[in-house]
Amino acid sequence: METQRTKDLKRLLSSHFNSRNDFYVFECTYGWGGKEIVDCIMYNCQREVHCYEIKQSLSDFHSKNKLSFFGNKNYFVMPYELYKKVEKELYTNYRGIGVYVPIKQPKYGEKDYEFDVYEQLYCIRYAEKIELKADKEVILSSMLRSMQRDLERKRRFEHIETVTKLDREIQCEVLEYRIESVKRVLEYFSGLDTDFDNLIVHCINKLNGNIDGIELVLGDDK
Repeated sequence: METQRTKDLKRLLSSHFNSRNDFYVFECTYGWGGKEIVDCIMYNCQREVHCYEIKQSLSDFHSKNKLSFFGNKNYFVMPYELYKKVEKELYTNYRGIGVYVPIKQPKYGEKDYEFDVYEQLYCIRYAEKIELKADKEVILSSMLRSMQRDLERKRRFEHIETVTKLDREIQCEVLEYRIESVKRVLEYFSGLDTDFDNLIVHCINKLNGNIDGIELVLGDDK
């Protein structure tokens, strides 16, 4: 289950990419039937592969999950607060790995950044460009499969939303019909000498959609 902080970091990373030149996918499984999952892979028009690992807490940073840094450039995406805690580790154990942190979007001319305000990403540490450590064809085919997965998931969610919306509309129409039917029954029998216990039970069943076997004849004009 993703934390809200992870969702916010993914949202900022998605907004950071150039929609015309950068092709990216989250939760990309590398290789056919592979077990290695990259938090995000981006392939750009310069034919470079960038890998991103999202870390939202200190325990997440120190987890035993494999770090998939096989791109031409590789980055951590993390809160600034976490970056300050692991800064020494980054320089000791992750040389050449860049870091993005969230900041408040600065106004024109501003040089001081307000960190950990989730409006945009700022590259606080640049990544070193290196040769790919994985087969590019496998990377691109893995990205395509993951993109297809996301597309199918989106279509499935859209279908569920459409069916749910249609079901709500039908239920509203049915309820409106039941209310109008009960209203007609009560209007017809108002002022008449009738079995109101039986009438009330019938109206309740009508509203609940239950069939009670009781047919009430209201007359030709009703």
